[in-house]
Amino acid sequence: MMMDDANRWLASGKYAEKPHDKTGAMALHIAAAKGYADVIKSVLSCDVCSFFLDFTSTLVVQVEQLVGHVCVCLCVGNNI
Repeated sequence: MMMDDANRWLASGKYAEKPHDKTGAMALHIAAAKGYADVIKSVLSCDVCSFFLDFTSTLVVQVEQLVGHVCVCLCVGNNI
């Protein structure tokens, strides 16, 4: 489902997502926590800023570091 959303955003040329109502997390936060490198690559291809914070002031790259997804860290790191 996340990959479908990412591909739809990529095809349309615009990233149409709102933060989660309770957590403020975006697709990149969720994909980072789960280690979905392919989803992250697709979302970042939409020229999305990877520096947005969730409601706990956590950056996407911090989520990746906390859960230890090295390949995901590299995806975002290459986009910075």
